[in-house]
Amino acid sequence: SMTSVLFLFPFCAINLYSIAWTTVLQLVIQRCADPPCETPPMLATMSSLAGFMALIQVAMLLLLTFRLQRAAVRFYDCRAACGKMIEYCRNFASEASVYCS
Repeated sequence: SMTSVLFLFPFCAINLYSIAWTTVLQLVIQRCADPPCETPPMLATMSSLAGFMALIQVAMLLLLTFRLQRAAVRFYDCRAACGKMIEYCRNFASEASVYCS
């Protein structure tokens, strides 16, 4: 359904971002693992960016968690409201059938 797609999209986006970042970092590390290669400035920059990206990922994960929690609360509130509406309609129909017969 549409709600499951909406819940799944942010989760997949964060996971794909994490996989891409890890792949790029590992490729740079493997490229510089050869004996003639010294530690290039790019690897030092990537290592310092890794901490920043971890912080960003944690922030994104917390925001996503709060967003999904709020959406779940809204869903259950809507479900309760729909249940009350169905109950009122059933009561109205039963009272109408008693009144009309």
